[in-house]
Amino acid sequence: AQGSFRVSIGALAANKLQMDSSGATFAGYVSATKYLASTVGSEFTHNTAWGTNLKLTNTNAGESPPILTFLKNGGSPADNDYVGFTNYRMDNSNGDEFSWVELSAIAIDVTDGSEDSAFRIGTWGGGTEYPNTIIAKSGQVGIGTSTPSSQFVVAASNGGKGIETQVTTHATNNQFILAYDRANSAYLNMELSALTFGIATSNGTTRVKITSDGNTTFVKG
Repeated sequence: AQGSFRVSIGALAANKLQMDSSGATFAGYVSATKYLASTVGSEFTHNTAWGTNLKLTNTNAGESPPILTFLKNGGSPADNDYVGFTNYRMDNSNGDEFSWVELSAIAIDVTDGSEDSAFRIGTWGGGTEYPNTIIAKSGQVGIGTSTPSSQFVVAASNGGKGIETQVTTHATNNQFILAYDRANSAYLNMELSALTFGIATSNGTTRVKITSDGNTTFVKG
């Protein structure tokens, strides 16, 4: 028929590559060194339990591994551009194709010399989306927050309550664990060092200190 075609390539009567007007079918392995096209749509499908849809193999004898690279090359990079996105999808009970888990890489600041980036994991719970379940941003890690303010933060969805670790210039510049409820101005600041455990106010002023020899000091505000 006009507009239809079929090309088959095989060995010993077994087709390894078959192309027609509806698409292409591969049997065996596909090897490509370079592929460039203005519009590309690729889908690899199988129905084998725990089978492999896509496998990357590196046969180099050195330490280099297989590498999967996402390159966004739009020519006009801007702050907060998405650099890469991985979407884990499956139908829900209503037959809707649903995004269960999403991984995203974001260029926070694209300025040469001051680049910042973030990697975000989004999940769902009880029908509610939690896009910032885990985020790694500019050397800091947050759970439940898109803007971690210190090395590690665990926050409620509204950011008003949480726990975080930080190294500050308060007191003796030791590591701190800060628990807070900002709406009620409630803070518990715990100072940690090799020989001391202390409880301090939100500005780092120590109120209770326990040293390694068992001595306890209380400081009145």
